[in-house]
Amino acid sequence: MPDCILIQGGRAHAVYPGATKAALCFKVHDGDPIPPGHDAPLPRPIFPPATVNAIVEVESGSVVVGQVWNGTSFDPLPVPPTPRRRVPKSVIVARLHAAGKLEAARAALDAQPLIVRERWNAAAAIYADDETALALFAAIGADAAAIMAAGEA
Repeated sequence: MPDCILIQGGRAHAVYPGATKAALCFKVHDGDPIPPGHDAPLPRPIFPPATVNAIVEVESGSVVVGQVWNGTSFDPLPVPPTPRRRVPKSVIVARLHAAGKLEAARAALDAQPLIVRERWNAAAAIYADDETALALFAAIGADAAAIMAAGEA
């Protein structure tokens, strides 16, 4: 069964567990007159329209005003991780060559353990924040920020 959330001022103001929007928004009040041709009083709005931004029916996992309703309370929306930027190896090689550091980089790479050399050989691109690559560039005196910068060579 859904829950209803009263939204005021851009934030969740009140929670009505197990309530439907129709039942929450309209209610027959004691003493309401019975209009001609009806058997009972007509329901009328509970909240004056000017005071309500929205009443939202939610199921667990629904997003309401930038938060996730987990069935009992709101959790902040998870912040998606920033994707790691990759730099094509062809760009890295071209920049090392332009900087006059390609031979030094090759010698430094050849001195690395087999796993480091194989990772380099297998990869089409290297993460811009790869610690092994940055350390290798620093060791040969290359400007790691320039070598791993975004954009083409």
